[in-house]
Parts: sequence; C-alpha cells; structure tokens
Amino acid sequence: MSTENETIKEIHDIPEKDCIKSNNKLKNKLEYEENLHVGFYIQCAFSAFIFMWIFLVAINKLYLGLASIIMLIPIALFIIGFLNAYDIADDDIEDNVFSTTFVTMGLIISIPLLTLYNKDKENKKLTTLVYLAMILTLFSNLHIWTDKSERHVFRIIRSCFETMAITLYAYTLTDFFL
Repeated sequence: MSTENETIKEIHDIPEKDCIKSNNKLKNKLEYEENLHVGFYIQCAFSAFIFMWIFLVAINKLYLGLASIIMLIPIALFIIGFLNAYDIADDDIEDNVFSTTFVTMGLIISIPLLTLYNKDKENKKLTTLVYLAMILTLFSNLHIWTDKSERHVFRIIRSCFETMAITLYAYTLTDFFL
C-alpha cells in the first residue's frame, strides 16, 4: 500500500512545466510521423499519375503532333509535386489551391468543341480527346470523405485529374485549331 502512495506522490511531484514539455514532444513526434505517412502516399499518388499519363499519351498517340510538347506539362508538374510531397500537405495551401472547381470551365470548353467544330463527328481524334478530358474533369469532382491525414492525398488525386484534363484541352485547342 505504501508503494502505491509513493508512486502517486512521485507523479504529483513532477513539475507541470515538465509535463507540458513531454506532451509537446509527443505531439510533435506524432505530427512528424503523420507527415511522413501522408508524404509517402502523396508521392505514391504522383508516381501513379505519371505512369497513367504516359499510358494515356501512348495509347492515343499524342506524342506525334507539333503540340506534343504540351504533353510534358503534367509530367513536370507531377515530378515537382513528388519532390515537394512532404511540404504540400498543408491546410492553408490546399484551401488556396482548391478554392475553385474545374467542372464549369471544362464544360465551357467541351461543348463548343463538340457541337460547333465537330458537328459531323468526322474527326474521331478530336471527339476522343474531348470526351477523355470531360471524363477526367468529372473524376476530378469526386469527393472522398476520410480523416484529415488521408484528405491531403485525395485532394492531390483530384488535382492530378484536373491537371490532366486541362492539358488535354490545351493540346486539343493547339493541335486542332492553330
């Protein structure tokens, strides 16, 4: 019985300042481990999108035209994101980047391309690229509700879909209309 009382007394004799210090150290360690976890998954997402983009470009033979230099933009952006993965999982950054949606702009570009310039659907490549960009635009609008640490990764995924769609629209506009 006396050992329990001594232990309780020892616990209460610990200065409050030391308790706060150890609590802050533990909190900082947990935040650091969470940032490592999130950064790793962000890097995985960027790597997957690099391979997915290369696959889409190769399948549709988008590397053959004069405007093919535009196809390097997502790869460059994904590599930059990959290298900065541990720094971009921040709520302030995400609030600034994700303050608007891309769906309206995608529809504003898609509808005239399909209706005015390709009425007879003679140009299958144009139709395919616009539909693919529309699908990517719609995928970028999917919301997956998760906890805070995984939310960063899903926002990166949405951003990658938007980047791919914007690039396809830019490629379509330059390749077919310039």
